[in-house]
Amino acid sequence: MRATARSACARRLRRMAAQFGETPNNIIAGAGVHLRRVLPHPFKNTAIFADGHHGIIVNVFTEPDWRRQGVAEMLLKQIIDWAREQKLDELVLHASSDGRALYERLGFIATNEMRFAVSRR
Repeated sequence: MRATARSACARRLRRMAAQFGETPNNIIAGAGVHLRRVLPHPFKNTAIFADGHHGIIVNVFTEPDWRRQGVAEMLLKQIIDWAREQKLDELVLHASSDGRALYERLGFIATNEMRFAVSRR
């Protein structure tokens, strides 16, 4: 994320920590985004073409003591806002069973993605 997004995220985390009466001295949560360029493609089966800018969300994690307090949701909302500002076509993530309900609540949709590990043949 750019510096402005990082500072906004840090401010939100500080406000959230203040609500719970403690300020963390360590990293309590994190998430990242890999940018992936793909060929332009039809957008959701329409005549509109997407530019081919995707973001892959990776390493979403919250320390156990901070789970179920809105930290991961805040991080993901920050990523979604940033992705809109960057005009990404879509965000993709691979959900754990623990995170699936949060992702669906935020608007992520389960797909039928399959994977082939080329380097393992």
